[in-house]
Amino acid sequence: MLEFAPSSIRFSQNNISPTFTDGDSVHWVIDEIIAGRLSIQNFLPIKVAICYDGRFYTENNRTLYVCRVLQYEGVISNVEVQFIRPNQLQWRMTTDNEGSSVRIRRGETPRPHSVNQICCRVITDIVGVIGLFVAVCGCLWIWLSPTIV
Repeated sequence: MLEFAPSSIRFSQNNISPTFTDGDSVHWVIDEIIAGRLSIQNFLPIKVAICYDGRFYTENNRTLYVCRVLQYEGVISNVEVQFIRPNQLQWRMTTDNEGSSVRIRRGETPRPHSVNQICCRVITDIVGVIGLFVAVCGCLWIWLSPTIV
């Protein structure tokens, strides 16, 4: 199976139900996976199609939402995908933002999951590591400089 970063897969719909077909809340599933009581493997692979714009869109919008939140939280980085024909998505293509994010019906507040939020989190993490490195180097320089001179 191929693996993709969840942020490289687009939503085909503009909104999702707050629950899976079995009644489990998408947010409950996220919390259970983070706590280690549930495995993301139970929800994979994510079915994707390459569409007219060259991007990968899914028919598993709730599962992608869960995976995007888990990627944002640093729990996962890649997910297994299975390719389907683009015509299997035609009736689902209701996205109004090129699939970068999705709304949750019934007024539930979504957790961070958009492509922009994930990219900003990664950049913030990198800047934090660089800042820590610079601070440690500065402290070492101050600590070692009397012995160097």
